[in-house]
Amino acid sequence: MAKSTSISIALIFSLLVVTVFTAESRAAPTAVAGPVCSSFHGVETGETCDTIASRFEMSTADFLQLNPNINCSTMFVGQWVCVAGHTL
Repeated sequence: MAKSTSISIALIFSLLVVTVFTAESRAAPTAVAGPVCSSFHGVETGETCDTIASRFEMSTADFLQLNPNINCSTMFVGQWVCVAGHTL
């Protein structure tokens, strides 16, 4: 009986050691940095991604970098978009 208990304790200890080292060897997740916006604009009737970009003197590509989650075909009046800032 004592031998069985010693083996059980050794197995539990080994499992604990493996678990601790496995958890410590994983890389910690890093935060994903997005754009930093310094000025916003509320979309007005008839505006598109292209017209807003032109109005604020930027390329459409720059506008889309500042607004990575925007869908240009479903923009709506009153939607807030970033029109000045920088990406990280």
